[in-house]
Amino acid sequence: MSQMEAFCPSCLDLEYARLRDPAKYMNLDLPESTAAASEPMSHLTKPPRLGQIPPQPVYPFASWNHSYRGHKTSASDIEQTAVGGCKACSVLSKAIRHHVPNFSPGDKVIIKADDDQRTPLILEVWPDYRLNSLEHRRSEVELELFSVEGSPSPWPTVRVARDLPPSTSSSTSLNLAKSWIHECVSNHADCSFSKTALPTRVIDIGSKGNMDPRLLVSNGEFAEYAALSYCWGGSSVLTTTRATFTDRLAGINFGHLPKTIQDAVVITQNLGIRYLWVDSLCIVQDDADDWAEEAAKMKSVYANSLVTICAERADDNEGGCFLPQGVLREPALKIECPGTAASQSYVYSRLKRYRDEWAGEVGHSTRASNTKYVPSRLQTRGWTFQERLLAPRIIHFAGTEMAWECTIEYRCECQASPTPNSQGYKSKFLRNYSPATTYDSVEYRSFKFNWSQIVTDFTHRNLTVGTDRLPAIGGISELMKPDSANDYAAGLWKKDFALHLLWYVPGFSSFNATTSRRHKEYIAPSWSWASVTGPIRYFAPLIHTESKYKIEVEILDIDLVLSGPNPFGSLKDGHIIVRGLLAPTHLSLLQVQLDPGHPFGIRISVGQFDPNEPDPRHTPKGDLCFDVKGNGETNYDAINKQPGGTEKHNFEIKMWEDLYCLMVMYRSEEYYDEVHIIVLRESSREHGAYERVGYLGGPQQMQSWEIWARKATLKTIKII
Repeated sequence: MSQMEAFCPSCLDLEYARLRDPAKYMNLDLPESTAAASEPMSHLTKPPRLGQIPPQPVYPFASWNHSYRGHKTSASDIEQTAVGGCKACSVLSKAIRHHVPNFSPGDKVIIKADDDQRTPLILEVWPDYRLNSLEHRRSEVELELFSVEGSPSPWPTVRVARDLPPSTSSSTSLNLAKSWIHECVSNHADCSFSKTALPTRVIDIGSKGNMDPRLLVSNGEFAEYAALSYCWGGSSVLTTTRATFTDRLAGINFGHLPKTIQDAVVITQNLGIRYLWVDSLCIVQDDADDWAEEAAKMKSVYANSLVTICAERADDNEGGCFLPQGVLREPALKIECPGTAASQSYVYSRLKRYRDEWAGEVGHSTRASNTKYVPSRLQTRGWTFQERLLAPRIIHFAGTEMAWECTIEYRCECQASPTPNSQGYKSKFLRNYSPATTYDSVEYRSFKFNWSQIVTDFTHRNLTVGTDRLPAIGGISELMKPDSANDYAAGLWKKDFALHLLWYVPGFSSFNATTSRRHKEYIAPSWSWASVTGPIRYFAPLIHTESKYKIEVEILDIDLVLSGPNPFGSLKDGHIIVRGLLAPTHLSLLQVQLDPGHPFGIRISVGQFDPNEPDPRHTPKGDLCFDVKGNGETNYDAINKQPGGTEKHNFEIKMWEDLYCLMVMYRSEEYYDEVHIIVLRESSREHGAYERVGYLGGPQQMQSWEIWARKATLKTIKII
């Protein structure tokens, strides 16, 4: 029997394009011979060639369009043709029987292929709705079929991938990681690497087999080193202190190290690297001066590392990098099939593996198609945000597989081919902000966009120590150009400073009412987003203000007093002197918001009712975002009726308190004015100065804005 005789007429005639979009071919008239040969099999009544025609693009956007319908058939049809001798249907049948043991003949099967050569052939098995009662409900099952290197299948749509070894600690996995590093350093110009001076202190792990490391104080040596990104967690952490410093220099018992650091030592040794940087051991944790000095060097520590080991799967320092002992990954089902020549080959099947790149997922995981990716605890921590963004090369040890991330591409254990990363968030950041970037350069527009996105992403993460808010993003700030140390001002930038004042704390985050507080310890002026604990967003048109909007405030002076040597760290004091339109107002009403996705969450009226104004609809209203807000309370009607209700619910300002609106920017349209204002109150710390308490923005009716504008006066004020 020849290779082609091993397939049923349907498989011989199933065209690749029909896997992409069968609707395009639904009305085609097939030759009588084809129809006659496939008459007993309903899935054969439509179209040509699964294996003979190489993939051809059908639509230009197919690579990202996940709604294509694929070729539809049924489990019974596949079973029937498999029994009849079709090798392709036999492969599909064995895959279904293994992964869906309780399938029924009426189950619908959809075969999908994609133009993207990295993706496997997808098999969807949908339960027969006639039998899928509430008592025996089944969900759809998605499978992926692939071949491995050295054992190609005869079907172009069954692409090459990798079967997973039992554990990420296997020599197969670690050798793969080593090859990724070599490929990146040798061939990626944008990921270029050269040996630099070691950080102040590193862990000398010695050669492979020598398991007792020691703390080393470097002396300007140039060498390769790895850095560890991990969660400390709530469990006890082995640290270097002033009392243990000498002991750490003599040696550290491997058995006393937390599991995550133990695994990092093993990984580093297997990668052929001698030195490892771990913050808990390389920074003297009870020495405030040493901590501040080393925190200021975070940019260079991660940016100059040969590789950063990311302990993605661990919730704390005892979680480890590798899968737990005894937990092994199930191998794919190995199914015999015809080869490309006279020899036999194999197709592999497993549950479909997903990766949500938009959400920051690097590796693939097996989960239901309607299940949202939940970031690891590591990816919710504030300090690890800059660690991931600054490190040019990262090996992620996630819960399901090991994955690679660099400026150019993503790689993982389950896919044989890389996924380009050249247009990604991290890639653009690392490439755009070189010393050559100036205010007049093309990259500065991206600078403004990326900074607002960076602040938003960072502030939605958690910090164990809230006052770390500026130091924890200091490495990124230092990398931003031009002349970041002189241009930086407590999380804002002096160029376009007025625009950077337009941050706000949204009323809701992920459909939960936002909680935001002032830090108990002073770390930044009230006009800086770092002065509060809540998540931050920026006014959206931050990068589109050149022609549409008019800046209405003049920044006369920016004065900062740093708390230490780090220009990107916390402050002792700071203020700005501005000149602009200032108008008195007050909080008079909080209205219930029915839409939890509303970006602001609170509606206010500004100004008392004017008896000389005949139409009360002209009373100005606006969307106010308090900088400091409550405890999850959203019953604003109750707050309105309670004496001191705003205080009881942890709002910073009181009902009817005297406030002031400072116009920052506006855009005039035919029927309305769009205004952007920061809301101030008189400072209790310094007589005559003001403090920021919120942001007010949105479209105003022309008449409303004219009323408000009549109350405004041009003043020079100090905001602290």
